[in-house]
Amino acid sequence: MRYYKYLWIVLLALSIKFWIFKPYIIHSDSMASTLNKGDYIIMNTWEKSLFGNKKTFKKNDIIALRYPLDSGMIKEKSVCVKRCIGMPGEWIKIDADKNIELAKLQYDYIIEDPMNIIDQHQLLKIGVKNIRKTGDNWTLSLDNLQKNKLQKLNSKLKISKLLQKKKHFNPSIFPSDPSLPWNQDFFGPLYVPKSGDSILLNTRNISLYKKIIVDYENHHLEYSTDFYKIDGNILTHYIFDKDYFFVAGDNRHHSFDSRHWGFIPEDHIISSVAIKIINMDKIKIKEYFKSFKEWIRN
Repeated sequence: MRYYKYLWIVLLALSIKFWIFKPYIIHSDSMASTLNKGDYIIMNTWEKSLFGNKKTFKKNDIIALRYPLDSGMIKEKSVCVKRCIGMPGEWIKIDADKNIELAKLQYDYIIEDPMNIIDQHQLLKIGVKNIRKTGDNWTLSLDNLQKNKLQKLNSKLKISKLLQKKKHFNPSIFPSDPSLPWNQDFFGPLYVPKSGDSILLNTRNISLYKKIIVDYENHHLEYSTDFYKIDGNILTHYIFDKDYFFVAGDNRHHSFDSRHWGFIPEDHIISSVAIKIINMDKIKIKEYFKSFKEWIRN
C-alpha cells in the first residue's frame, strides 16, 4: 500500500509540472548556440495561468511567443522562441560592432586560412555547425567562445566579422523605410511602446508604429504629410493600448525576428523558457537524467 502512495505522489508531481510547464521542441537554429534545433525545452506557462496571472520575465530572457506574421487567431499561430532584447518603455539600439554581453550570440565570420591550420574535425569538436569553405577562406557562424578557441589555434589566423555597413539600407529590415537606413547589424535607436504611452504623430515615426495602430490595436488609419486621421478623427498624438516587446535570435545572422517584423504585442507572448531538457537529435542518457533531476527539484 505504501508503494501505491509513493506512486500517486510521483504522478501528482509530474501532473502539476506538465500542467504548469509546457514542452516544446526547437525547430530551427535561430537561437544557436544557446538553443539548437532538436532541443526539448519546457515553457513556464504558470506565468499566464489562473494562478500566475502575470509574466515574470525580464530583458535578455528567452521567451516563447506566437509568430506575429501568421494569420488567424493568436492561439492558432505557430510558436517560436527568441530572446527578449527590448521591454515596454525602453529604447533599443543594435550595434554589432561593439562588444556583446552575451557570450553565446553568434555571427558569421570570414577566417582567412592560407596555411590550412583549421580542419573540419576541429570545427565540429567545438560545436560549429554552419561550415563553408571557398579557397583559403572559411565562412563560419561562431559565438565568442568558439571564435576565441579558433584564435588560440594560431594567432596568425585572420578572423573578421561579416557585417553590413552602418547606414546601409536593407529593405527586408523593419520598418522598410529608406529614411531609416537600418540593417540586421546596425538598427535603431527605436522606442518600444508601453501601454498608456503617448506619441506625437509625424512623418518620422509613422512607419514605425502604423502596424501597431492598424493591426494590433485595430484602428482605421489615414494620413498624409500634414494630417493623421484615426477612426475618422484628426489627431496629433496617439496613446498605445498595449505593452510591446522586441525580440531577436541569438544566431543573429540566421534569425528572422523583430528586426524584420517589428514589435511583438503582449498578447502574443506565451511565457519564458524554464529549462532545456534534452536534444532529440543527440540523446545522451546521462545528460537527460541530470537535467530531468534538476527540473523536478526546481
